[in-house]
Amino acid sequence: MNAVGDRYDLFGTEMQINQYLLSFSAMHFVGREIGDGFFLRGDAGLAWMAVDSTSGNAESDMGVGILLGCGYGIPVTPGTRILLNLNYAIRKVEGDTIKTVNVSVGGLF
Repeated sequence: MNAVGDRYDLFGTEMQINQYLLSFSAMHFVGREIGDGFFLRGDAGLAWMAVDSTSGNAESDMGVGILLGCGYGIPVTPGTRILLNLNYAIRKVEGDTIKTVNVSVGGLF
Protein backbone atom coordinates (compact mmCIF):
# COMPACT_ATOMS: atom_id res chain seq x y z
CA MET A 1 0.00 0.00 0.00
CA ASN A 2 1.34 3.40 -0.98
CA ALA A 3 -0.55 6.54 -0.01
CA VAL A 4 0.01 10.26 -0.51
CA GLY A 5 -1.93 13.04 1.22
CA ASP A 6 -2.12 16.77 0.51
CA ARG A 7 -3.87 19.20 2.86
CA TYR A 8 -4.97 22.71 1.90
CA ASP A 9 -6.44 25.53 3.98
CA LEU A 10 -7.56 28.59 2.01
CA PHE A 11 -9.72 31.37 3.46
CA GLY A 12 -11.27 29.06 6.06
CA THR A 13 -11.99 26.22 3.64
CA GLU A 14 -10.05 23.05 4.42
CA MET A 15 -9.45 20.22 1.95
CA GLN A 16 -7.55 16.93 2.22
CA ILE A 17 -6.76 14.98 -0.97
CA ASN A 18 -5.60 11.39 -0.44
CA GLN A 19 -4.23 9.16 -3.21
CA TYR A 20 -3.95 5.39 -2.75
CA LEU A 21 -2.22 2.55 -4.58
CA LEU A 22 -2.96 -1.02 -3.44
CA SER A 23 -0.51 -3.09 -5.43
CA PHE A 24 1.69 -6.10 -5.98
CA SER A 25 5.28 -5.14 -5.26
CA ALA A 26 8.70 -6.51 -6.20
CA MET A 27 12.04 -5.42 -4.77
CA HIS A 28 15.49 -6.34 -6.08
CA PHE A 29 18.46 -5.84 -3.75
CA VAL A 30 21.70 -5.36 -5.67
CA GLY A 31 23.93 -6.67 -2.84
CA ARG A 32 24.43 -10.23 -1.66
CA GLU A 33 21.99 -9.97 1.27
CA ILE A 34 18.30 -9.04 1.16
CA GLY A 35 17.70 -5.78 2.96
CA ASP A 36 21.31 -4.61 2.91
CA GLY A 37 22.33 -1.87 0.50
CA PHE A 38 20.86 -0.45 -2.70
CA PHE A 39 17.55 -1.77 -4.11
CA LEU A 40 15.06 -1.19 -6.94
CA ARG A 41 11.30 -1.43 -6.51
CA GLY A 42 8.31 -1.81 -8.85
CA ASP A 43 4.59 -1.89 -7.96
CA ALA A 44 1.41 -2.25 -10.05
CA GLY A 45 -2.19 -2.34 -8.88
CA LEU A 46 -5.45 -0.53 -8.10
CA ALA A 47 -5.54 3.23 -7.52
CA TRP A 48 -8.19 5.59 -6.14
CA MET A 49 -8.56 9.00 -4.53
CA ALA A 50 -10.56 10.45 -1.66
CA VAL A 51 -11.30 14.13 -1.02
CA ASP A 52 -12.43 15.38 2.39
CA SER A 53 -13.41 19.02 2.72
CA THR A 54 -15.54 21.32 4.84
CA SER A 55 -18.11 21.30 2.01
CA GLY A 56 -18.30 17.48 1.69
CA ASN A 57 -16.47 14.25 0.98
CA ALA A 58 -16.01 12.22 -2.20
CA GLU A 59 -14.25 9.03 -3.25
CA SER A 60 -13.28 8.21 -6.83
CA ASP A 61 -13.89 5.06 -8.81
CA MET A 62 -11.04 2.54 -8.98
CA GLY A 63 -8.31 3.08 -11.52
CA VAL A 64 -4.83 1.67 -12.08
CA GLY A 65 -1.40 2.76 -10.95
CA ILE A 66 2.28 1.94 -10.98
CA LEU A 67 5.14 2.92 -8.72
CA LEU A 68 8.85 2.84 -9.54
CA GLY A 69 11.42 3.43 -6.85
CA CYS A 70 14.87 2.93 -5.48
CA GLY A 71 16.37 3.06 -2.05
CA TYR A 72 18.82 1.82 0.47
CA GLY A 73 18.43 -0.85 3.15
CA ILE A 74 20.18 -0.48 6.51
CA PRO A 75 20.54 -3.58 8.74
CA VAL A 76 19.47 -2.97 12.36
CA THR A 77 19.36 -6.53 13.75
CA PRO A 78 19.85 -9.89 12.00
CA GLY A 79 16.16 -9.95 10.94
CA THR A 80 15.25 -6.25 10.81
CA ARG A 81 16.06 -3.57 8.23
CA ILE A 82 15.25 0.11 7.79
CA LEU A 83 14.47 1.01 4.17
CA LEU A 84 14.93 4.53 2.81
CA ASN A 85 12.87 4.99 -0.40
CA LEU A 86 12.54 7.46 -3.25
CA ASN A 87 9.38 6.63 -5.26
CA TYR A 88 7.67 7.93 -8.40
CA ALA A 89 4.01 6.90 -8.82
CA ILE A 90 1.50 7.35 -11.64
CA ARG A 91 -2.20 6.86 -10.90
CA LYS A 92 -4.88 6.89 -13.63
CA VAL A 93 -8.25 7.53 -12.01
CA GLU A 94 -11.49 8.59 -13.74
CA GLY A 95 -9.68 9.87 -16.84
CA ASP A 96 -7.08 11.87 -14.89
CA THR A 97 -3.39 11.03 -14.54
CA ILE A 98 -1.82 12.00 -11.23
CA LYS A 99 1.95 11.80 -10.75
CA THR A 100 3.72 11.99 -7.39
CA VAL A 101 7.25 11.77 -6.04
CA ASN A 102 7.72 10.83 -2.41
CA VAL A 103 10.41 9.97 0.07
CA SER A 104 9.61 7.40 2.74
CA VAL A 105 11.09 5.35 5.54
CA GLY A 106 9.94 1.76 5.94
CA GLY A 107 10.78 -1.49 7.64
CA LEU A 108 11.60 -4.98 6.44
CA PHE A 109 11.10 -7.78 8.99
